[in-house]
Amino acid sequence: MRQVQVEDESAPVHLRRVIVYATANANLFIRELGELVVAGFTELGFEAALLLDQKPGLPGDDLLQIVLTPHEYYNLCLLESVSPREAREVTRNVVLLCTEQPDTSWFRQNLRWACYARAVADINAVGVRAYRQLGIRTHHLELGFHEILASRVQQPLLERQVDITFLGSLTPRRDLFFSRHASFFSKYNCHLRFVPLGFAKTESSRSYLSTGERNALLANSRILLNLHYSGQRYFEWHRMLLGFANGCCVISETSVGFGPLIPNRHFVMVEKDELIDACRFYLEHPSECSRIAGAGHDFVRDSLRQSHGCRKFLLDLTRDETSNFDMQPADFGDDPAPADLPLALAKSLKQAARGDLWKALGSDLRKMLSRSEMTMAHPSPEMPSILTKSLSQARSGVIEERAAYHQRLQEQASRRKRGEKVWTLHENAAFSDSLAPQISVIITLYNYEQFIEGCAESIGR
Repeated sequence: MRQVQVEDESAPVHLRRVIVYATANANLFIRELGELVVAGFTELGFEAALLLDQKPGLPGDDLLQIVLTPHEYYNLCLLESVSPREAREVTRNVVLLCTEQPDTSWFRQNLRWACYARAVADINAVGVRAYRQLGIRTHHLELGFHEILASRVQQPLLERQVDITFLGSLTPRRDLFFSRHASFFSKYNCHLRFVPLGFAKTESSRSYLSTGERNALLANSRILLNLHYSGQRYFEWHRMLLGFANGCCVISETSVGFGPLIPNRHFVMVEKDELIDACRFYLEHPSECSRIAGAGHDFVRDSLRQSHGCRKFLLDLTRDETSNFDMQPADFGDDPAPADLPLALAKSLKQAARGDLWKALGSDLRKMLSRSEMTMAHPSPEMPSILTKSLSQARSGVIEERAAYHQRLQEQASRRKRGEKVWTLHENAAFSDSLAPQISVIITLYNYEQFIEGCAESIGR
């Protein structure tokens, strides 16, 4: 019998078996997550298995039952064979392992069953925080490395044939980014695979690579590019681990929940508008590219195994069930501060930001001159002096606003380098007292004053 000693507890957890339930009708990568979690528990010495399209059994002291991705399992499997009432009873014996981003309908569908479960877990700290804010006991089951993620044959980075690979669903945000930068990607050998939303991707889906094909592709790719699904800075752990496991240099848009990985040491992390410059730099500096790829691969292989995440989850679950559970929202304090980017890249990004500032200034001046030309079409006797004064005031206002913007930009860069947050959230008493606020109102402080009145009126309607 496998015994996992709980910190500060004298009694061990007498677990022997772990069963993960999923449906064969789910997305292929969900089943891969199930196989990864099972591999982690197996490495700890448990009898672990992934069962497809089966109903959880009776509880037992030596048994842990996990339902993977509840919204798919219940809708595509369990409710096909049992009533909602029986499904609720079954749920009391299982841990629901969730995988969806908080801004999606799939996340909200999981809430239907979460209140009945023995416990809830999520693979991402962002998801854990969102569930806890809704008053749901939730734990973090961290994903990690296992050999099943890696291709058996991996080319040295400098000998790889694919310069940049992107794998992800097609969303408007991603569509706009790649269309804007099509000329850049056309200069390199890229594999950009966009998967449509709206249906489960299985082995038969033509837009989806099989596990072996995908791992072989990544093992022959220099850079794995990560652009978020939406505006949430959600770190896509499964995709990132595949990149690390197959020796890619991972370049990601700025994220949260990536700890214990260190940005710019184990992977490259920059803002969305800086991704192209970062890709160009690392393709033109293969030694730097190899350094990042090697550091990421070695770290997850040696220090971030899936078995580590499974063991920590068991300790947290046992502590929850033997003492008062801390319902404080999860924070991202475990995210390490980014390491410094290579000096040449940091300088290039700074120059690009300064160039964007001058472009914005030019745009403001063109708009100002356009308004002036309209005024000139209907002159008045006082126009010369009024126009001169107006132009001077407008120019001064633009310069002051852009100087303030540049100052804030520099302060943000300095804070980000120190690992500090670059924004502050102010919550009123009503928001703080509510477990699930239904309406959020964001009022911007610059350049959108003409919309605020309409925004406020829409709330009343």
